[in-house]
Amino acid sequence: MVCCAGPFFVCQSERQGPDDAVLHRRLLPVAAGIFSEDTFPGHLSHFTRARYLSVGERGNMPYQHITRRGYGGFGEVWEVLRESDRQRFAKKILMDQDHDARARFGREVRLLLTMDNPQIVRVVEHDLNCEQPWFIMPLFQGSLADHCQELIGQPARVERIFGHILEGMEYAHSRQIIHRDLKPANILMNSDDDLVIADFGLGRRLDAETTRQTATNQYLGTFGYMAPEQLQDAFHADARADVYALGIILRELCTGATHPLAPMHETPTWLQVVISRCLQVRPEERYESAAALRAALTTIRTRIEAGQAVLTIPGLDRERLHTIEIAKIARLIAGAAEDRRVLHDLAVRFPENRLQELNQFSPEIFRLLASQFATESMEPESWWGFEYIDVIAGTAHKFHRCTRDVELRALMIGTVLKTGVEYNRFAAMQDAAELIGAVREDREALALLTILQPLSGLLAAIADRVQMAQLNPHIRVLFQINTPENE
Repeated sequence: MVCCAGPFFVCQSERQGPDDAVLHRRLLPVAAGIFSEDTFPGHLSHFTRARYLSVGERGNMPYQHITRRGYGGFGEVWEVLRESDRQRFAKKILMDQDHDARARFGREVRLLLTMDNPQIVRVVEHDLNCEQPWFIMPLFQGSLADHCQELIGQPARVERIFGHILEGMEYAHSRQIIHRDLKPANILMNSDDDLVIADFGLGRRLDAETTRQTATNQYLGTFGYMAPEQLQDAFHADARADVYALGIILRELCTGATHPLAPMHETPTWLQVVISRCLQVRPEERYESAAALRAALTTIRTRIEAGQAVLTIPGLDRERLHTIEIAKIARLIAGAAEDRRVLHDLAVRFPENRLQELNQFSPEIFRLLASQFATESMEPESWWGFEYIDVIAGTAHKFHRCTRDVELRALMIGTVLKTGVEYNRFAAMQDAAELIGAVREDREALALLTILQPLSGLLAAIADRVQMAQLNPHIRVLFQINTPENE
């Protein structure tokens, strides 16, 4: 089975095997870490040639090429047989003699040699000095890309696989190494518990002062998985760009779709809020690293389990919400993650100052509460009293004021618009018009556009309440298309 791994295609695997290179890999990572990402310092060239690249140059473990398993724009991957013990491996060979390609290939090998983790692909042997540089790695049966569709609706498998990926990336980030090209095709697999992260060709050390492979204002990576800032300037991308890609991968494993705005109706709500934070446009609004993402998943899972055991949300009146510890409230919310009506009723009672405190304590739980409130409020089967629409609008205003998350702010505006128009509640309709009119930044306007497009048939009802000329251009176009004057 052939699977894509960056510019190459890689296939089958074997995890372990005795070889001399292990000794070099474990004894020399410190020395390897002081090398430039692009080239070895001149005064270390003799040491490099004699020690660091000795395994490949000595050729004391020749490999027999069995079959070419893949190829790409820069080189080939062969299944090879090590003659000393008849074990099979994969051999990645650089065919492109371009200077940048050669330097990037060398950087990938050097980065891998500084890492020792079961979830990071292992370099068995290598030779970077020959005419066509190469390195030997274990052979894998396929990649995560082969299994994405079959994993939909299997949360236990998704959680196990994604946990292994996070373990590898947490290790890489702890060593100040970022990947910059995370995607299912670069996760090589034998089974759910036997997988590695591969293709660090675009990786770099965050503490490296320079790199000739990535110029400022240049993008590198794979469309669909790259963070917005990586599209603009890959050189200055940090661990949060990997977090964005991890969010896309997790969404794909849950839904089969990679688009950041693809629906996640069948995905557990608590998982949706984690994915949503990974995919924030602003890097500072995402988890700061794979470790922070992993901790958030663990924390929310723990709170759900604890909350389910002691759920007493219906007994939380306004007075208790003012006094109970915010950590306890967060656990209760997590425990009721899938009970929209319970969380809707809690959101209505929640004091605004405690909502702000909740958002600071756990943005994921805050998002969970806000999302479930909005979904239940707009549910067609939920019949609200006429005056209760004002309560819904007031609660949406609370959430809107308590967050800078443009997606959540847009969702709250959509909630006020839908309930106000459908119940013909003039006060709520006026609120919606004012909230829409206050949107100025394009980023928030585009998020709002995503919410308003399915509700565009309702815009005519509030068209006379907005100052059309003052609307953000993206929103103005939507109004112009959906108001009677322009039909």
